[in-house]
Amino acid sequence: MKEKIKAKTLSGENTNLTRLIDELFYSVVYSSALALGITIAVSLGSYLNIYSHLNALWESIINAIIIMLIAHLSMCIYRVLRTTASAYKELCKERIT
Repeated sequence: MKEKIKAKTLSGENTNLTRLIDELFYSVVYSSALALGITIAVSLGSYLNIYSHLNALWESIINAIIIMLIAHLSMCIYRVLRTTASAYKELCKERIT
């Protein structure tokens, strides 16, 4: 679909809306995979009791990495919400015109 949009071979379709929907699906899949990865990593670390075997420096480093990943995930979710709102506005504009 992206190739068709770039080549401008789509006819009768709103290419901006199509781009937004493609971006939305990509962002949802990426956010879901990131959330799953964070959940598995933290769960395995807790289950295997890895955190208790670390010294304070490594424990702080791992905690900082986990916090950064969660902050990145929250920004990805914000992007999904923003893209969804843009796609909805584009759909409403299509209905009006």
